[in-house]
Amino acid sequence: MHIVMAVSILSALLPQARPAGPTHRPEEIEYMLQKTGYVLPYMIFEADVTFSHFEFDEFRRAPGRPDLDIDQFVAELAFGVTDWLTVEGELPFLSVDVDPGDGESGLGDIALEGKVSFKEGATNPIGFLRDIDLAAGVRVTIPTGDEDEGLGEEHATLAPFVAGSYWFDTWVALHARLMLEWQQERRPVHRVNATAEFSPWARELSLMAGLQVEREGDDPSAILFIPGVEYRFPQIPLTPGLSIPIGLTSRAPDVGFILNVQYRF
Repeated sequence: MHIVMAVSILSALLPQARPAGPTHRPEEIEYMLQKTGYVLPYMIFEADVTFSHFEFDEFRRAPGRPDLDIDQFVAELAFGVTDWLTVEGELPFLSVDVDPGDGESGLGDIALEGKVSFKEGATNPIGFLRDIDLAAGVRVTIPTGDEDEGLGEEHATLAPFVAGSYWFDTWVALHARLMLEWQQERRPVHRVNATAEFSPWARELSLMAGLQVEREGDDPSAILFIPGVEYRFPQIPLTPGLSIPIGLTSRAPDVGFILNVQYRF
């Protein structure tokens, strides 16, 4: 029900017949923690490698809790099954450093995902939006990481989502995502992401400004402000991106950085 409502609201609010913006449109802006409304074209692969570092000083601001640093390396491969359906798999490796205490590293929870587009097109039987990129999907994680060492969860998670992307002009766009995550013996987690993309000087360069709000049950929200930048090489389908997330609440990481390199083939 939440997903259907979000699709309806986004469809009603966004005006029609606008420019498409720069090329190299990814189905996910990894370094911004942002899903887009795009899917991959038929028989196209998109490979990503992402390294992230997050610091929690006095972890979650709880008295007696240690500082916590989390490093994560993620290899991801997405594939356009059709022009309106994309599937992907994600393999993460984590390093968790507790101070004072011992650090742990190893395989995290593997993730699988499917995503469909509602953009109208000749080969899309479910498309009904002509000028707006809107998509919905579901993400599933498999508990392959060691929960006792802080590398994964005890149970699998199920996370449906809806994502949209809209170019107001050739140089400015808005991307948004709503995700609800369910896991056995855990309260639901709500995530909302919004990212403004600016490309005022060259179509190869984009400046980003994002906000992520995450809330588990009735706990206070973890809010991140995420400024970032990416460059799309004009001669090859290679796109590096970098962001510096900054925590705005005590539940969020204090600071970090995310580096991503994407290649399409």
